[in-house]
Amino acid sequence: MEENYCMEEKSKIPWWQPGLVLFTRLSAWIAIPVVIAVIIGKYLDRVFHSQPWLMLASVSISFVVSIVMLVRIGLKEITASEKAEKPIIKKQ
Repeated sequence: MEENYCMEEKSKIPWWQPGLVLFTRLSAWIAIPVVIAVIIGKYLDRVFHSQPWLMLASVSISFVVSIVMLVRIGLKEITASEKAEKPIIKKQ
């Protein structure tokens, strides 16, 4: 009974929505850490008079964080899609 309910709920979701959600999540993990790193880096450069080194260091760290999270999200999506493609065999 629950499986039928899940199938009915999935059929109500537009075909484009999962792709758009994934695109938004990946884009956010690219843009947000870099923007935060630039703001923090510029502030630290002003405080310690080290222009532009702390900003460059913080942006470099944010790129590493972004890449790690993109890989993690990508692998999670790949494994989820592989599980969804496998047929469910019920024992009678």
